[in-house]
Amino acid sequence: MNVDKPNPATVPPPPNHRDSLIGRILSERYRLVSALEEGGMGLVFIAETIPERNTLAIKILKPEFQSDPEVVARFLDEARAAERFVHPNIVRIFGHGVCGDGTPYITMELLEGVPFNKYTKKGERTPFAQALPIMQGILCGLTAAHAAGVVHRDLKPANIFLSRNPQGVFEVKLLDFGIAKVMDAAGGMGSKTRTGMFLGTPAYMSPEQIKSPKNVDARTDLWAAGVMFYRMLTGTPPFSGQYDVDRLSAILTETQVPMERIDPSLAPLSEFMTRALQKDRANRFQSATEMAQALGQAAQAVAAGHSANAPSHAPEADDIAGLPKKRASGPSWALAVVLILLALAGGVGSGFALAKYR
Repeated sequence: MNVDKPNPATVPPPPNHRDSLIGRILSERYRLVSALEEGGMGLVFIAETIPERNTLAIKILKPEFQSDPEVVARFLDEARAAERFVHPNIVRIFGHGVCGDGTPYITMELLEGVPFNKYTKKGERTPFAQALPIMQGILCGLTAAHAAGVVHRDLKPANIFLSRNPQGVFEVKLLDFGIAKVMDAAGGMGSKTRTGMFLGTPAYMSPEQIKSPKNVDARTDLWAAGVMFYRMLTGTPPFSGQYDVDRLSAILTETQVPMERIDPSLAPLSEFMTRALQKDRANRFQSATEMAQALGQAAQAVAAGHSANAPSHAPEADDIAGLPKKRASGPSWALAVVLILLALAGGVGSGFALAKYR
C-alpha cells in the first residue's frame, strides 16, 4: 500500500514552549494572554488578573533553569529587591510567586511603547535632541538604583524601554535590575545557555567586568551608558569586532574613534565621552549624578553650535516600521538642557516627546 508523504511546506512547526504557555493560569490568579519577549533567562507575557481582568506583564524563568535551586532562589531574591524601587525611570515590579509545579514568575507593569534596541537600528544615528533626554533618563534611573546600593551590570539597549505615559510623552524605563546575579548563578556573564543563547552582552561590558565579573561596582553601569550614548550619536559602537572575543579584546586594548571624526558637530562631547569610556574606572565618572552634570555642560556647548548652524526648516519625519518617528518633534536644545538640570536638582524622571503612536 502506498502512503503519501506529507508535504513539509504544509506541516505546521511544533509549538515552542513559549506558545504552549498561552492561556495558562498561574497561581489561580494570572492568565497568560500573549507572548511579549524572550531573553536569555526568561519569557515575558502579557497577562490579566482573575477575575478583574487587569492587564500586566509577567516574566517566567525559562524551563532549562527551573531545576537549578540556586538560579531559582536568585531569581526570586532579585524580584524582592526590585519591588522596593518606585521611580519613573525604573520599571515597576509588583510581586513574585511560584506555581504549584515549581515555575517561578515575576509580575510587573505592562509598558506601552518600544524596546530601545528596536528603536535604534544598526548604523543609524539618533538625533542629538532625542539622544540627550534618553541618556538623561538612563542616568536618572541609575542614580536611584545606585543610591539603593543596586548595580545593574547588564545595561544595554534591550534592557531599556521607551514607554508612553498617559499624556503621550515617552519616558525611559530601565528593565531587569538584578538579572546579572541570576546569570551568575546560571554560569556567569558571557556563558551560553543549553539553547545556545548568550548570557550577558560583551559589547557593553566594562574592562573590569571582562577581567573579573564579580569585581564591579556602579561605574560599570556608567561605562555601559557611555557606550550606548556613543552608539546613538555615531551609529557605530566605540569598540567593535567580528566575534565576541574580538569585541572583548578591543574593549581592553583599543581607544574609541573620537566622535568629532565621525561628526564635527559632536566635538563639544569629546571630553565627556573620553572620560565616560576610560578603561581605568578610577578615571571614569564616579557617579551617575556626576556624569549627568558633565553631560548637561557638554549639551549646552552642542546646543550653541547647533543653533548657529541650524537649517531653515526641520527634515521630514521618517516612519520606521510602526515605531516612533526618529526625527519627530523632540525637545528644543534649551529645553533638553533644562530637563537635565531639573532632574539633577529634584530627582525627577525623564520625559520627552519623541513621537506619539497613531
